[in-house]
Amino acid sequence: MDNNIQLQRAKHALHNVKDMKKPENAGAIDEYLSAARGLPAEIRMNGLGQAIAMLRARGVKNEGAMALYRHVSDWMCREGSPSPYAGRGPLLDAIVGGEESAYRQAYVEIDAYLAWLKRFADAFLEPLTKTKEAS
Repeated sequence: MDNNIQLQRAKHALHNVKDMKKPENAGAIDEYLSAARGLPAEIRMNGLGQAIAMLRARGVKNEGAMALYRHVSDWMCREGSPSPYAGRGPLLDAIVGGEESAYRQAYVEIDAYLAWLKRFADAFLEPLTKTKEAS
């Protein structure tokens, strides 16, 4: 594993964004882009737990939101993650069951991860609505 945490974040985010380019995910790209662009602001306005809960709830009916929830959850809860929730998934359970200091650390970590994810989503994903307008 890479020693540079920024590089780890970038690799994970890029892998997930490229996974969204698969044909079976084509219908989810617009919502994924929208959610990836909006989630950092939602976290700042509503708090980490509320924003992640809202994303998960949107994901019940929306594949793009659910994909983003899975990507964020994987980063925050996988073994070896720099997140205080590493190995403690699912993400919402870890957030609700964690200490206040872990919550603050997680806020910083998810913000850093989402910065990469948002950049890569903007760079590599073509909105379906834009593709339709060009036709």
